[in-house]
Amino acid sequence: MVYNFGSLILRCGNSSWGFFHMRDGGEGEKGHLEDFQTLAKPAGLNWSDLAHWAIYYNVKDPDHTVVEGNTGCRDRLLYAEDQNGRTIWAKRFKVIYNSVNGRIITAYPTSGICTP
Repeated sequence: MVYNFGSLILRCGNSSWGFFHMRDGGEGEKGHLEDFQTLAKPAGLNWSDLAHWAIYYNVKDPDHTVVEGNTGCRDRLLYAEDQNGRTIWAKRFKVIYNSVNGRIITAYPTSGICTP
């Protein structure tokens, strides 16, 4: 287990789900490490700090939650500020998870919301 967020759990996983999927991607696709790092660097974070923050707030207070069958989607708009308190970005993050066992499949920055 990488981290227990309460109702959702991030495990190491593999190329199809979990931390390794988020970092490295699956067959024929890249992971989300670069997407997170591009946003994390100006905020003085590393990619995994931002991924943790995005998952945490999606669990704690999602903007939207959609569950269809055993797949759930949560999204949340988050903001990063510089050292002077100025907003440097506002970005939406999605968390896709197994709604039966709470296992996180992936999390990533996006412009879209969860829809049925």
